Amino acid sequence: QIYGFVGLFFFGVATQMLPRFMGQPLRARGALSTGGILLCASVIGRLSIQPFGPGMLRDGLMLLTAIVGLLGALLTVLPFALTAMSSPRRWEAWQRLVLVGFGCWILGSIASFVGTLGLAAGQMLIAQALNELVIVAGLWGFAACVTLAVGFRIFPNFLLLQPMRTRSMAGATVLYGLGLALVGAGWSGQAVSDDQ
Repeated sequence: QIYGFVGLFFFGVATQMLPRFMGQPLRARGALSTGGILLCASVIGRLSIQPFGPGMLRDGLMLLTAIVGLLGALLTVLPFALTAMSSPRRWEAWQRLVLVGFGCWILGSIASFVGTLGLAAGQMLIAQALNELVIVAGLWGFAACVTLAVGFRIFPNFLLLQPMRTRSMAGATVLYGLGLALVGAGWSGQAVSDDQ
Protein backbone atom coordinates (compact mmCIF):
# COMPACT_ATOMS: atom_id res chain seq x y z
CA GLN A 1 0.00 0.00 0.00
CA ILE A 2 2.85 2.42 0.72
CA TYR A 3 4.32 2.11 -2.77
CA GLY A 4 1.27 1.05 -4.74
CA PHE A 5 -1.15 3.68 -3.45
CA VAL A 6 0.25 6.19 -0.97
CA GLY A 7 3.51 6.92 -2.77
CA LEU A 8 2.07 7.10 -6.26
CA PHE A 9 -0.85 9.23 -5.08
CA PHE A 10 1.41 11.66 -3.20
CA PHE A 11 3.83 12.00 -6.09
CA GLY A 12 0.94 12.54 -8.50
CA VAL A 13 -0.41 15.38 -6.37
CA ALA A 14 3.10 16.74 -5.74
CA THR A 15 3.66 16.94 -9.49
CA GLN A 16 0.99 19.63 -9.61
CA MET A 17 1.58 21.41 -6.30
CA LEU A 18 5.26 21.48 -5.36
CA PRO A 19 6.58 23.17 -8.53
CA ARG A 20 4.06 25.99 -7.99
CA PHE A 21 5.07 26.31 -4.35
CA MET A 22 8.72 26.59 -5.39
CA GLY A 23 8.15 28.92 -8.33
CA GLN A 24 9.81 26.52 -10.76
CA PRO A 25 8.67 24.09 -13.43
CA LEU A 26 9.23 20.47 -12.48
CA ARG A 27 12.65 19.29 -13.65
CA ALA A 28 13.32 15.85 -15.14
CA ARG A 29 9.65 14.93 -15.65
CA GLY A 30 10.74 11.83 -17.56
CA ALA A 31 12.43 10.46 -14.44
CA LEU A 32 9.16 10.82 -12.53
CA SER A 33 7.17 8.95 -15.18
CA THR A 34 9.80 6.24 -15.45
CA GLY A 35 10.03 5.95 -11.67
CA GLY A 36 6.25 5.60 -11.36
CA ILE A 37 6.13 2.90 -14.01
CA LEU A 38 8.99 1.02 -12.32
CA LEU A 39 7.27 1.28 -8.93
CA CYS A 40 4.03 -0.09 -10.39
CA ALA A 41 5.89 -2.93 -12.10
CA SER A 42 7.71 -3.75 -8.86
CA VAL A 43 4.55 -3.78 -6.76
CA ILE A 44 2.62 -5.90 -9.28
CA GLY A 45 5.59 -8.23 -9.70
CA ARG A 46 6.06 -8.71 -5.99
CA LEU A 47 2.34 -9.27 -5.37
CA SER A 48 2.27 -11.86 -8.14
CA ILE A 49 5.50 -13.68 -7.31
CA GLN A 50 5.88 -13.62 -3.52
CA PRO A 51 3.13 -16.19 -2.74
CA PHE A 52 4.96 -18.94 -4.67
CA GLY A 53 7.34 -21.21 -2.82
CA PRO A 54 11.07 -20.56 -2.90
CA GLY A 55 12.78 -21.66 -6.06
CA MET A 56 15.26 -20.38 -8.59
CA LEU A 57 12.68 -18.64 -10.80
CA ARG A 58 10.74 -17.08 -7.93
CA ASP A 59 13.89 -15.94 -6.12
CA GLY A 60 15.40 -14.47 -9.29
CA LEU A 61 12.20 -12.57 -10.05
CA MET A 62 12.07 -11.29 -6.46
CA LEU A 63 15.61 -9.97 -6.89
CA LEU A 64 14.47 -8.21 -10.06
CA THR A 65 11.48 -6.63 -8.27
CA ALA A 66 13.80 -5.44 -5.48
CA ILE A 67 16.11 -3.69 -7.94
CA VAL A 68 13.27 -2.25 -10.04
CA GLY A 69 11.44 -1.04 -6.91
CA LEU A 70 14.46 0.75 -5.47
CA LEU A 71 15.30 2.34 -8.79
CA GLY A 72 11.68 3.46 -9.23
CA ALA A 73 11.54 4.93 -5.72
CA LEU A 74 14.74 6.91 -6.27
CA LEU A 75 13.64 8.16 -9.69
CA THR A 76 10.35 9.48 -8.29
CA VAL A 77 12.19 11.71 -5.81
CA LEU A 78 14.81 12.99 -8.28
CA PRO A 79 12.66 15.59 -10.12
CA PHE A 80 11.53 17.17 -6.85
CA ALA A 81 15.07 17.35 -5.51
CA LEU A 82 16.31 18.97 -8.72
CA THR A 83 13.40 21.42 -8.74
CA ALA A 84 13.97 22.39 -5.09
CA MET A 85 17.72 22.90 -5.62
CA SER A 86 17.16 25.18 -8.60
CA SER A 87 14.35 27.22 -7.04
CA PRO A 88 15.11 30.95 -6.80
CA ARG A 89 12.99 31.25 -3.65
CA ARG A 90 14.56 31.02 -0.23
CA TRP A 91 13.78 27.94 1.78
CA GLU A 92 10.65 28.15 3.89
CA ALA A 93 9.78 26.19 7.02
CA TRP A 94 7.34 23.86 5.25
CA GLN A 95 10.14 22.68 2.92
CA ARG A 96 12.01 21.14 5.85
CA LEU A 97 9.08 18.82 6.40
CA VAL A 98 9.16 17.86 2.72
CA LEU A 99 12.87 17.17 3.07
CA VAL A 100 12.26 14.90 6.07
CA GLY A 101 9.42 13.18 4.19
CA PHE A 102 11.47 12.54 1.06
CA GLY A 103 14.40 11.36 3.19
CA CYS A 104 12.07 8.87 4.87
CA TRP A 105 10.81 7.78 1.45
CA ILE A 106 14.38 6.94 0.45
CA LEU A 107 15.17 5.19 3.75
CA GLY A 108 11.94 3.19 3.60
CA SER A 109 12.73 2.24 0.01
CA ILE A 110 16.17 0.99 1.05
CA ALA A 111 14.60 -1.03 3.89
CA SER A 112 12.05 -2.48 1.45
CA PHE A 113 14.91 -3.35 -0.92
CA VAL A 114 16.78 -5.16 1.86
CA GLY A 115 13.59 -6.97 2.88
CA THR A 116 12.90 -8.03 -0.69
CA LEU A 117 16.47 -9.32 -0.94
CA GLY A 118 15.50 -11.63 1.92
CA LEU A 119 12.56 -12.83 -0.16
CA ALA A 120 14.94 -13.39 -3.06
CA ALA A 121 17.06 -15.52 -0.70
CA GLY A 122 14.11 -17.85 -0.13
CA GLN A 123 12.17 -16.27 2.75
CA MET A 124 8.40 -16.33 2.42
CA LEU A 125 7.84 -13.05 4.30
CA ILE A 126 9.85 -9.92 4.96
CA ALA A 127 11.30 -9.91 8.48
CA GLN A 128 8.95 -8.12 10.88
CA ALA A 129 11.50 -5.51 11.95
CA LEU A 130 12.22 -4.52 8.34
CA ASN A 131 8.51 -4.46 7.58
CA GLU A 132 7.89 -2.17 10.56
CA LEU A 133 10.72 0.10 9.43
CA VAL A 134 9.15 0.39 5.97
CA ILE A 135 5.78 1.23 7.54
CA VAL A 136 7.22 3.84 9.92
CA ALA A 137 9.30 5.47 7.18
CA GLY A 138 6.50 5.33 4.61
CA LEU A 139 3.54 6.45 6.70
CA TRP A 140 4.88 8.41 9.68
CA GLY A 141 7.93 9.70 7.84
CA PHE A 142 6.89 10.25 4.25
CA ALA A 143 3.08 10.58 4.19
CA ALA A 144 2.68 12.47 7.48
CA CYS A 145 5.51 14.93 6.83
CA VAL A 146 4.50 15.75 3.25
CA THR A 147 0.84 16.12 4.29
CA LEU A 148 1.82 18.50 7.10
CA ALA A 149 4.10 20.46 4.78
CA VAL A 150 1.38 20.98 2.20
CA GLY A 151 -1.09 21.90 4.94
CA PHE A 152 1.30 24.45 6.42
CA ARG A 153 1.82 25.93 2.97
CA ILE A 154 -1.84 26.02 1.91
CA PHE A 155 -4.05 26.50 4.96
CA PRO A 156 -2.82 29.89 6.24
CA ASN A 157 -3.70 31.49 2.90
CA PHE A 158 -6.75 29.34 2.22
CA LEU A 159 -8.33 29.89 5.64
CA LEU A 160 -7.06 33.48 6.07
CA LEU A 161 -5.07 32.54 9.17
CA GLN A 162 -2.19 34.40 10.73
CA PRO A 163 1.20 33.44 9.30
CA MET A 164 2.68 30.46 11.10
CA ARG A 165 5.53 30.78 13.53
CA THR A 166 8.44 29.42 11.57
CA ARG A 167 10.71 29.16 14.61
CA SER A 168 8.33 26.83 16.46
CA MET A 169 7.72 24.85 13.28
CA ALA A 170 11.47 24.41 12.77
CA GLY A 171 11.82 23.10 16.31
CA ALA A 172 8.85 20.77 15.90
CA THR A 173 10.30 19.46 12.62
CA VAL A 174 13.63 18.71 14.30
CA LEU A 175 11.93 16.95 17.22
CA TYR A 176 9.67 14.94 14.90
CA GLY A 177 12.68 14.00 12.75
CA LEU A 178 14.59 12.90 15.85
CA GLY A 179 11.62 10.80 16.97
CA LEU A 180 11.45 9.15 13.57
CA ALA A 181 15.19 8.54 13.67
CA LEU A 182 14.94 6.89 17.11
CA VAL A 183 12.05 4.63 16.08
CA GLY A 184 13.82 3.81 12.82
CA ALA A 185 17.06 3.06 14.66
CA GLY A 186 15.17 0.76 17.03
CA TRP A 187 13.63 -1.24 14.18
CA SER A 188 16.94 -1.26 12.29
CA GLY A 189 18.74 -2.59 15.36
CA GLN A 190 16.07 -5.24 15.78
CA ALA A 191 16.45 -6.23 12.12
CA VAL A 192 20.21 -6.59 12.52
CA SER A 193 19.91 -8.63 15.72
CA ASP A 194 17.23 -10.86 14.13
CA ASP A 195 19.54 -11.48 11.19
CA GLN A 196 22.35 -12.82 13.38
